[in-house]
Amino acid sequence: MPAKRKPYLIRILYSKKIFILALFFILITSYAFFKEMRRYQNVSTDLTKLESELSSLQARHVELLELVDYFKSEAFIESEARDKLGLRKEGEQVAVITDMNATSSLESLWGKEVTNKNDNLSNPQKWWRYFFAVK
Repeated sequence: MPAKRKPYLIRILYSKKIFILALFFILITSYAFFKEMRRYQNVSTDLTKLESELSSLQARHVELLELVDYFKSEAFIESEARDKLGLRKEGEQVAVITDMNATSSLESLWGKEVTNKNDNLSNPQKWWRYFFAVK
C-alpha cells in the first residue's frame, strides 16, 4: 500500500523555508518590541524628572508671588522710605549716629586707651605677621 501523502498545507508549514521565514519574522518583531520598551522607559524617566522640576518651579513661583505681594505692601514701602530716603512718621524723633573710628569707640567703651602694636610696622611686615601668625 502506498504511503499516504500529507496535505499540501501541512507540507508547506513544515518546510525549512517557512521555518526560517517565521524565525526571521519573530526576531524582527522582538527587536522592535524591545526597542520600543527601552524608548518607553526613557520617556517615563524623563517625564518623572520633568514633573519633579515642575513642582519645584511651581513652589518657587508661589514664593516669588508672595515676595511681589510683600514688595507692594505698605510695610515694605514704609521701611524703604525710612531706610533709603530718611523719612519718618509724625511724632517720631530720629537719632543720627555719626560713624566713629574704632579706637575712639573702644576707648569710650572701656575707658582706656587702645593702641595697635601693628601701627608702626610696614605693610609687608603686617602681611608676614598675618600669614605666619607672628605675634
